[in-house]
Amino acid sequence: MGRLRKRPEFQRVAKGRRYHVSGFTVQCAPRDDTETTARFGLTITRKVGTAVERNRIRRRLRSALVTSSDIPSKPGHDYVLVARREALYLPFPELIRDLQTAISAVGSKSRRKTPDRKPD
Repeated sequence: MGRLRKRPEFQRVAKGRRYHVSGFTVQCAPRDDTETTARFGLTITRKVGTAVERNRIRRRLRSALVTSSDIPSKPGHDYVLVARREALYLPFPELIRDLQTAISAVGSKSRRKTPDRKPD
């Protein structure tokens, strides 16, 4: 499991697919390079709370990613978790369950296709 570190990587993933759960939003985008592992990044804005609260949320989400070995992430994809304040108060097992649900849903979510139009 790799990490997203640079701003352009986060911006590219922000244009991808999204799935919302109570404590955070998961964004996902495929990568162009040949690396096969999934990479993860965390975003916690100042709107969420004080520095102490943001760091606690960051530690909880990072711990949920590390301890949950059966995360259904797709190889060659990047994921960004955009935290909300609710992530601070969710019970840890529920946080892990939401993480697994969101990552599997964002990976399987198909893009909406426009229906074929009949010629006039």
